[in-house]
Amino acid sequence: MKKAGRIMGIAMISLLLGVILFYFLLTFLIAPAVNDQTAKALYAEMLQIPLPEGAELCDSRYLAGNLVGNGNKMQYFAAILLRTDQTGEELEAYYAPYREDEWHFLVEIQQGAAISPLEGREEFSFPEETRGEEYYIVYSWGSSDFPFQDWDLRAH
Repeated sequence: MKKAGRIMGIAMISLLLGVILFYFLLTFLIAPAVNDQTAKALYAEMLQIPLPEGAELCDSRYLAGNLVGNGNKMQYFAAILLRTDQTGEELEAYYAPYREDEWHFLVEIQQGAAISPLEGREEFSFPEETRGEEYYIVYSWGSSDFPFQDWDLRAH
């Protein structure tokens, strides 16, 4: 009887340790890696599109996390900074055929180093001050079907 109890205790401890290890791996390794890869794929999609005539790619960024608003959620963001003589309307028209939905290839004038769609995330900005109407940010928001995306601590 003692032997059966000891085996049962060892089995329960092993199961508990396995669950803890699974949670640790999912929370600190797997979910962040999958979320970063999702943001990177969104970024790669943006870089696949040829630049408009005469536009220069100045910088680019991608990020995964709870980026805007409240609540627990994972968001994916990718942006390119362009310098061009074209107007915002011309850039909108250029990127319109590539737009899958209302969250892809959005165009805005870039004022300063801060990336305005990210509402005050100063740590995620372009390195140089950009002023003037020749700088534009083109950005996209992404999503994922990964069932454990919110297990990433950055989603909170």
